[in-house]
Amino acid sequence: MDEATANKILEDYLTGRASEAEFRQALDFLRKRAEFDTGLAALFRDLDLLGGIDHEAAQEIMPYYLEPLARAQLPPDERRRFVAHMSQCPDCATDFLELQGLVGVPVPLLAPTPAPAVTETKPWPHLEPLVQALKNMVRSSIYAIRFEPVTANGVHETGSGYQTGAETNDPTGEYSVLFEDFLDETTETGLQASITAWRTSATRCDLQVELVDPLEQNHQSGQTITLEYTDKRIIQKTGENGETVFLSLEIAMLPSLKIKIEVKS
Repeated sequence: MDEATANKILEDYLTGRASEAEFRQALDFLRKRAEFDTGLAALFRDLDLLGGIDHEAAQEIMPYYLEPLARAQLPPDERRRFVAHMSQCPDCATDFLELQGLVGVPVPLLAPTPAPAVTETKPWPHLEPLVQALKNMVRSSIYAIRFEPVTANGVHETGSGYQTGAETNDPTGEYSVLFEDFLDETTETGLQASITAWRTSATRCDLQVELVDPLEQNHQSGQTITLEYTDKRIIQKTGENGETVFLSLEIAMLPSLKIKIEVKS
C-alpha cells in the first residue's frame, strides 16, 4: 500500500465505498508513515480527532458560539470543524448546552435528518420602542422596554430626520437594531442600552441586549435582564462586557416582547 492508495481508501470509506477492514488498514499505514512525515502526522491527527479538533479546542470555541457577533467572525473552516466535533462528542455537546442554560436537553448524535423544507424568510417587523421607568431609587432603577408595530403611514425619528414605517433598508437582512438609546441620563449609572435581533434562520433570531457604561465604572456587568413574551419569562445577567443573548426567538414574536432592565449602581 502507498500513500495515494491509503488516502483513496479513506475517501471511499467516508462515502460508503470501502469496508471497515480497509479503513483500518489505511489508518495503520498512515500512522506508521506519520513517524517519518510531518505532513502525514498532521493529517492523521485530524483524522483521529472528532471533527478534526480536540476537546480543548472545542471548549475554547464554545463561548464564541454563544454571542452572534463573535460567532460570525469565526473562520468558516473552524466553524465547520466545531460543529462536526459537537455532533460526535456527547461530553462537549453537553457542556455547550449547559452554557446555554439548557441542562437536561437530550443531544441527538448522528441522527438522520430529513431534508429541510423551504421556508420563506420572515421580514423584520417595523417596531417602535417605548421606554417606561418602573422604579427610580438612589441605588436601583428598573426600566421596561416594549415594542409596538409602526403603521405604514406612521413616522418615526431616525436620528437625522423622519421616515415612514413602510420604509426599511433590508427587511430580511442579517440583523435589526430594535432599540439604541440612553435609559435615563439623570441616574448615577447613565447606561446606554442597545437591543439587536440577529437572524439565525428564516423565521428565528437571537436577541442581543447590550449595556454600555460611558463613565467606565463597570456598571454594565451583572445587571438583570428579563425577557417576557406571550407566556414566557426568561431572566439573565449581563456579562463583564455588558451583554447577554436570548437564543432562538421567533421573529414573529418580536412585536410582543417586553424587556425589563434592572440597573443596580
